[in-house]
Amino acid sequence: MQDHLPIVIELVFVMLAVALFAWWQLHEIKVDRRKIEDQRAAMTREAQRRGAAVAHPPPDGVLNDAGAAAAADPPATSAPDPLAANKAAATNPPGHVPHAHRVD
Repeated sequence: MQDHLPIVIELVFVMLAVALFAWWQLHEIKVDRRKIEDQRAAMTREAQRRGAAVAHPPPDGVLNDAGAAAAADPPATSAPDPLAANKAAATNPPGHVPHAHRVD
């Protein structure tokens, strides 16, 4: 057991260091979120004080109705896609196995 004691102690220290680092990262995320909420609240209070409309951007990764519609329907162009034939040829038909060769 004495031969393994330094390894066990080192593993415990490493695990404690990982746990401490994870706690620190989660704490920083919480602090950043509070800071953002405080900034938004201050902006809202300032806008309400001036009598202006309050508009907040959506959180990261969330699209509003206009953004979802714009992402779903790309703007139409008057010129045809020059790569349309290549894209159609590159798609595999159902049941196609890539890199398979027939031996007749």
